[in-house]
Amino acid sequence: MKNRGYLKNIRKEAMKRLSGVLLIVLAIALLAFWEAKGREIALMDEVLVAAEDIPASEIITASMLTTVAAPLNAKVSEVVYANQSSEAEGKRAAAFIPKGAQLSAKLLDEARSADEAETSYFVIRRDWIYMCSSALRQGDEAEIVSADGTTAFGIYKVAFVKDDENDEITRQAGEAGIFGGEGLNARPESGADVDHIEIITDLASYMRLKAYAEAAGEPSLVIVLRRN
Repeated sequence: MKNRGYLKNIRKEAMKRLSGVLLIVLAIALLAFWEAKGREIALMDEVLVAAEDIPASEIITASMLTTVAAPLNAKVSEVVYANQSSEAEGKRAAAFIPKGAQLSAKLLDEARSADEAETSYFVIRRDWIYMCSSALRQGDEAEIVSADGTTAFGIYKVAFVKDDENDEITRQAGEAGIFGGEGLNARPESGADVDHIEIITDLASYMRLKAYAEAAGEPSLVIVLRRN
């Protein structure tokens, strides 16, 4: 009887020790989970960020966005949360949004024409232009990219196309749209070379273009005629 009682006590003691070990292991596991995921769940929110550089005036699509966990104290004003992606898609970027930047409602505009409020005419100078289509005309849309193809600055409405005497290169009588009925060749080349153009955009977008062109120190902008 004594031996049975002794063995019973040993078993109880072993169970207590095992339970203690299991509690310690569980505590360590919970601590590890907290450090790996729990802190993120409790102290962070899933927000939308730019998956790529988004030029000013660009229409935002799902492929331009991704989600990250942002600390509660590091979110931008009026941040757009991951579950609000539908509120961002289809909107126009009100300013240049660099890759990795959190999306804010302040950076989103309803899709609108480029010649509406808060925009003006800005000159793209001859010494900035590496290449410009001679078929470009007033009212066209032009995409501006760097000559090395690494930077896209956006798509802009063309306000004026000027020659070296500052005269407007206008559409000729009966001239079709560049992508109209007979395609690209429906619009004849201009009788004068394009010296400079004026685009419709906001000041921040223009200053980005200007800074890039002046830093390059040589013609560095390619102006591509876009389909209307």
